[in-house]
Amino acid sequence: SFFYNLLLFVSFNRYDASKEKKKLIHVQKLHKKSIRRLAYASNSGAELIFTASKDKSIKLTDLNKQETVLTLENAHEAPINCFKVIDDWLIASADDDGCVKVNYFAAHCI
Repeated sequence: SFFYNLLLFVSFNRYDASKEKKKLIHVQKLHKKSIRRLAYASNSGAELIFTASKDKSIKLTDLNKQETVLTLENAHEAPINCFKVIDDWLIASADDDGCVKVNYFAAHCI
């Protein structure tokens, strides 16, 4: 059994919770600046997290594979402050300048 500790600065940590004392087994840096929003999604058995950052990027990370599977650098012109998964592949995001964008991630992943 595993659990994740997502540090809202730039990384997530994966721990082995099956032992009496929890053991850190993986650390992954996700963004250059702080993560402002995150959302969990599952698709075809994959456990995914979307993250939106002050660095203006959006990332899709596969927790099972422990890797970032998609990065949209400069997804916005200003830091992202709002983020919503509409379904497993459709997301809406907004930035500090008031711009709202809708992205269909399956187009990037297929």
